[in-house]
Formats: sequence, C-alpha cells, structure tokens
Amino acid sequence: MFIRLSTENDRPQIKRLLDCCFGPVGDQGAYDNLTGRYLLAFDGDTLAAMTGLQYNEEYKGFELDWTATYPTYQNFGIMRELISRICTITDEWIYCSAWRIDGKEKANLQDILEETGFKELVRDRITLDSRYNCYKVYCPVKKNPTSNFCKGHEDLWARPERSWKKE
Repeated sequence: MFIRLSTENDRPQIKRLLDCCFGPVGDQGAYDNLTGRYLLAFDGDTLAAMTGLQYNEEYKGFELDWTATYPTYQNFGIMRELISRICTITDEWIYCSAWRIDGKEKANLQDILEETGFKELVRDRITLDSRYNCYKVYCPVKKNPTSNFCKGHEDLWARPERSWKKE
C-alpha cells in the first residue's frame, strides 16, 4: 500500500471511489482544489481508500471529509492509517460527521475515531430517512437492492485542540 497526497490527475479515480461509496456527489465540493486536499491509499495503481481534511465554516475548524474505502479493501486497517496520518497535519480541532446505519449502536468510523482521540459531541445530529445517498453501488443499509431508500444518522465527533507544541 502506498499513501500520498492527491493531485489533479487523481480526479477520475477519486470520482469512481466516491461514486461507489456515496453515489453521484455532483457539485458538493468533493472535486474542488484536489492538489494536496486528500490523503490517498493505493494498491498498485488502484485507489483503495481516501480521506480529506478541509476547513469547515460551520464548525469553525477542520473536518475529515469524503472518507471512503472500496468494500474489497475494508477491514485491513487502511482507513485507520489514513486518519492517523491526517490527524498529524494540525493540532487544531478536527470534526467528523460519522454516519451510523439505523439500528446500529456505532458509527462506521467510531472505533477509529476513538483510537485517534475523537469524542462524540452530538448523537443523531441529523437523521436521514429519505433517498439521500442511496444510489451507491455498495450500500449496507439497503434491505432491498432495487430500492433507493435509506435511513441513517449523522453523529458529530471532534478531536479537541492539542495544547502541546511540537519541538
């Protein structure tokens, strides 16, 4: 596995990964300023996983954004490594909107977030009971693969500002 920052040339692979994990993301800003925006994990020439760090005006701090792993690369510790590395970029607050499938106690990223110093701030910040995010190729929420109906919850997590200074 090779990990590096994104470049403009990564756009096609980033688009395929996001389409697989989130469905068509349209103009939600996922493809803005690609150079250096995302930390990408490659298996050979194939993008396996990604996460980004963007300043979020709503939170007045940085946010992990567009965190995605192809299903075939899940449960190998790739996202754990990406988030651990991206959290070293800043000592300021980092927020994460972690999505939790309806009926589950834990958000998909919860174990990784806890390991990297994040704390849950708001449970059920947003509940989605709609067609949102339901056009993706792989969806663990869907009971019926022909249905475009999902229900999920956004839990807001944050890693507090670190008070120590690097020497």
